[in-house]
Amino acid sequence: MKNNFNIYLIFIGLFAFACSSEKNDKNNTPPDSLAGLGTDSVGKNQEVFEPMRFFVYADTIDWRKFDTQVTNTYRKQITEKLKVNFDSLAYYDDNESYREKKFKDCFHFMDLNADGKLDVIYGGFSGSEPDLVKIFLHKENQFVPVFEGYQELSALVFDANKKLTSFILLDFGCCAEYIEYETKYNVGDDFNITLNYQRARMVRTQAPKTIWSTPIKFMTLNDGYALRSEPMKEDTATYIYDAVGEGNTVTKYPKNAKGLAWAEYKDKSNRVWWFVEMYPADNLKKNLIHRRDSLVAPRALGWMSSRFLQKQP
Repeated sequence: MKNNFNIYLIFIGLFAFACSSEKNDKNNTPPDSLAGLGTDSVGKNQEVFEPMRFFVYADTIDWRKFDTQVTNTYRKQITEKLKVNFDSLAYYDDNESYREKKFKDCFHFMDLNADGKLDVIYGGFSGSEPDLVKIFLHKENQFVPVFEGYQELSALVFDANKKLTSFILLDFGCCAEYIEYETKYNVGDDFNITLNYQRARMVRTQAPKTIWSTPIKFMTLNDGYALRSEPMKEDTATYIYDAVGEGNTVTKYPKNAKGLAWAEYKDKSNRVWWFVEMYPADNLKKNLIHRRDSLVAPRALGWMSSRFLQKQP
C-alpha cells in the first residue's frame, strides 16, 4: 500500500512539472537554447529593458479613456484663447476644409499634474502635412505650452497619484518619408519633459510573429554587418528612392556594435534571423535611418542574420 502511495506522489509531481513546462513555453520566452541569455540574475542589479512592440497605426491613443467632458461653451472659450499657438491654417474655416475633425474637437481636457486643474492636449491638424501634438499646462488662469511634437500620441502613463509620468509619440512620416519612429518621453515631478528613447525602422519592415518578453544582448562579430528590413538577403532590388538597386539593407554596422534580439525567424535554408534593436554606433558603413528633429540617434529596428552575432551576458 505504501509503495502504491509513493508511485501516486511521483505521478502527481510529474504531472505538475509538465503543466508548469507547458505554461512556460507559452510565455513568449526565447527558445531553450537562448533562455536566460541577456538577463541578469534577479536582484537589485537586474537589468530592466524597455518593452518591445512592433508599433502600428492602430496603436494611436483612444482619447475616450482620458478625456474629461467639458461644456461646448468652455471648449469654445479655450479654443479661442489657444489659437495664437497654432498656424492659422490649422483652424481656417474651423478645420473643415482639411480634416473631418473640427479644430475645437482636437482639444482634449484632463488633469496631467494632479493639481485639480484641467490641462489640455491638442492632437490634430498642424496647418501643413503632418499632424501635431501640443501639451498645455493650466497655470494661474493661463494655458502654458510645455511640449510640441508631430504625428500621433499612442500612450499616456499616469502614476498612482494620477500624475503623468511618460508618453509615447508615433511618427509614420509624411510627404516622402520612409522612416517610422516611436519616441518615448519621461515627465518629471516639475513636469520637466525629457527624451527616454527613440526607435526607428524603415517602412515595409517585416513584423515578427511573436516578441520575446526578455531580449538577448549581443554584439556583431563582422565589420559592415547588415541590418535589413526583412529576414532575407536582397542586395539588388529597389525598396526606397534613396537606395536605388541596393536591396533591403537599412544600415551596415561595424564590428562590436551592440544590440538586443527580440524575436527570431528561420528561413527555408535554416538560416536563423533575429529581429533586433540596434544601439547607436559610430563609423556606420551605410545608414538610411536619420535623426528626427535633431534628437539623439535612434535605436534602429530590423532583421539580422544571427550567424555572426555573439551573445553577451
